[in-house]
Amino acid sequence: MMDTLKSKDRKISIEQCKKMLNKNGSNYTNEEVEKIRDFLYVPVHIEMEHIKTKLNGMSEKAMETNSKDS
Repeated sequence: MMDTLKSKDRKISIEQCKKMLNKNGSNYTNEEVEKIRDFLYVPVHIEMEHIKTKLNGMSEKAMETNSKDS
């Protein structure tokens, strides 16, 4: 599932996730925490790619506008 993330992407540690997930009295195992963390990274990755695409489009439009003004 997380194969789409590049190696430079860093994930929150299992320990940090476990602390957050278990603070309301839950008791998730490390394996469950890892699955939850990995699942939640998918929409984050999709949103990041969407933002990058939007920013690239805005940058290209700005470059086109600047070249027309020259």
